[in-house]
Amino acid sequence: MTAGQVLTNVDAGIYQLASIGNYIWDDKNGIGIQEPTESGINGVPVLLKNAAGTTVQTAVTTTNGATVAFFLLVIINLLI
Repeated sequence: MTAGQVLTNVDAGIYQLASIGNYIWDDKNGIGIQEPTESGINGVPVLLKNAAGTTVQTAVTTTNGATVAFFLLVIINLLI
């Protein structure tokens, strides 16, 4: 292979883990960006579900709206 070449007919079993979520806050102005006057919300249950609607992982927000852990995604067809 040369630099920039893409090979699409080989499955080497390599994948990259990703994460979603980790913070819930009161977005008072609805712009989707947390501002200094918008604080986190504690005690919010966070559910990660698959495409069938089955809960596959849970967390609850803690200090200032942070979740206990990130979700590592290796499941396909998630509903977020």
